[in-house]
Amino acid sequence: MNRLSLSVTPPEGFPWKARLKPVDELKGLAIILIILYHAGGVLGIRNILHGEEGVDVFLILSGLTLAGAGQTSAMEFAKRRLLRVAPPYWFALSLFVLGGRWVLNQAASPGNILAHYLGLHALVFNRPNLVLSINDSFWFISILWVAYPSYWLLRKQTDVFKVSACGAFLAALLAVLYRHYDNSMGQLHVPGRVLSFFCGLVAARLLEGRSIEVGRSQAPWAAAALLLLCFGEFRRIFTLDQALGGAAIIVAYLAGRRLFDRYSAGASTRLLGTLGGISYELFLLHQPLIRDYPARLMAALGLEATRGRLLLGMAGGLAVAVLLSYGLKAALGRALGPLSGRRAAGDRDAK
Repeated sequence: MNRLSLSVTPPEGFPWKARLKPVDELKGLAIILIILYHAGGVLGIRNILHGEEGVDVFLILSGLTLAGAGQTSAMEFAKRRLLRVAPPYWFALSLFVLGGRWVLNQAASPGNILAHYLGLHALVFNRPNLVLSINDSFWFISILWVAYPSYWLLRKQTDVFKVSACGAFLAALLAVLYRHYDNSMGQLHVPGRVLSFFCGLVAARLLEGRSIEVGRSQAPWAAAALLLLCFGEFRRIFTLDQALGGAAIIVAYLAGRRLFDRYSAGASTRLLGTLGGISYELFLLHQPLIRDYPARLMAALGLEATRGRLLLGMAGGLAVAVLLSYGLKAALGRALGPLSGRRAAGDRDAK
């Protein structure tokens, strides 16, 4: 037998086909995990939960929803992505550049600020100090500038093995470059998360219900993807753990969603959906507001940073971040809505 055929039947109403509630709920779950991860770092709590996997949930969902969206021109796609991603990011960046200079006494260099406004700071391989500067979470934007062009180039490619091989090659290339320039932070955060995005693209192809055939033409691509992934894992230049962890969270939540909804009388899914609606803005804003600014306030008041005061500071900072996120999304929606036009299905997802 020279060919193996596999058919995947998508679950009815799976959320990648349209902007259904589970997408926002998963984004809400992801941002909760990320906030808990960062809060644990402030309090010195051991990272047992691994809430950083929430970033991978965002990226997998982004790949899924982009691949399920309607086809548009290159200019229309670029406009939609830029209008969704850049304005909230530039607002948060400007806020923390000014706050860093005037409140935290941590003025960023002009080159650093420019790299951040372009969203390329985590892709300047020979400048490892840029990756986590200004705001630790901003490296995520550099991943989007890698992910979106990748999606556009592969949007018509239905062969999951070719898509997988391209994702593995891109992750390996980035990892080798980070390793060459001794950029450990970039190597830790970027290549594995690129794989998460490609997991979303591959999952979208699988869930289209097509038959997947493994024959002579697909075998080299499948082998290339496997070899590159093994190379990255065994050479420890990137890991599959991040993508696998994000995928496991998504599957586990979708499997238990009805149970959660039933026992909470719908409150849990409503809460997650609400947070999911502002998850991108909250992701950009929360970390300095729950860590750096409360610490600065306690230092200015001459107070010891006890765990109770840290918790109180984090709660206040998180409340400010949530309010800012709601206000920012509403304001930008009113200002930029006419420019972006009617949203395509799946275009609401920024991550």
